Amino acid sequence: MRVCALNVCRNYKGRLKTTHKVTYHLIPNDPIIRSKWVEIIRKSRGEDYWKPAKSTVICSDHFHHKDLYYTKNQTGLRRLKKGVLPSKALFVLPAKSEESASSGEEAEAISEGFSKQPVS
Repeated sequence: MRVCALNVCRNYKGRLKTTHKVTYHLIPNDPIIRSKWVEIIRKSRGEDYWKPAKSTVICSDHFHHKDLYYTKNQTGLRRLKKGVLPSKALFVLPAKSEESASSGEEAEAISEGFSKQPVS
């Protein structure tokens, strides 16, 4: 059974309660993109030493619509564009407080492909 690698996600192949078609995407083989995906998953899971299996997947709910394309005019397979990083619904954010403000900024930095440094 395919299960999304992100702990905040409850999608798995065979789930009947989904209201839309969810697709599952393997972690890319490109070493640079792969390391970014693994780092995003580690931070999302809160596990610094997590390692992906060959069959580890992330579901389409964690990608923007513009990051996906269909192979045959909306009727074929749904695929990810090259170099895309998971960026949606990566964390369960706590209620707003002074402590959680920096967590939100860190989550935003991770989802934007590590373009920002977390604020301490």
